[in-house]
Amino acid sequence: MQKVILYDWEPGFNKAGLNKLLRAEANYSLSAAIEAVGKLLEKETLEIEIASSDSAKAFLTEALNLGAVGKIESTTTTTVTLNMPDTILNDLKRVAPVFGFSNYQPLIQHYVDIGLRVDLERLKVPTMQSLINNLKRHGVDDTIIAQAVTESYHQ
Repeated sequence: MQKVILYDWEPGFNKAGLNKLLRAEANYSLSAAIEAVGKLLEKETLEIEIASSDSAKAFLTEALNLGAVGKIESTTTTTVTLNMPDTILNDLKRVAPVFGFSNYQPLIQHYVDIGLRVDLERLKVPTMQSLINNLKRHGVDDTIIAQAVTESYHQ
């Protein structure tokens, strides 16, 4: 899996062309493509998952030709198997195309990525990380620490 990162645009940027490219090559829905182009115009970074290295290179080349600015970020993957209720899986299958995902698996990856980024940001708070380290040093169980951190962020 390759990640194409678009992070800026040049004068003369072809918004309609990128919209079309996102729909054709990244399986975005029309609404998801419109939203993505809008985010890029606001200088937000877009991360687009592309299946193969060759496809990612072709996508980036076309995006650059349209006036976008970006790069390819290689990612290695490991297969993970997890059990989940059928109701959740059915909801993921229903929601994925609405938000521009080709199927439920990239949507799961997206959800995990978002959740992980939130938790990593939480750990950047120096006082929280310091408190966690001190509690561990005093022998407080990791489960209790995790529960306390979760509760403190949901108050």
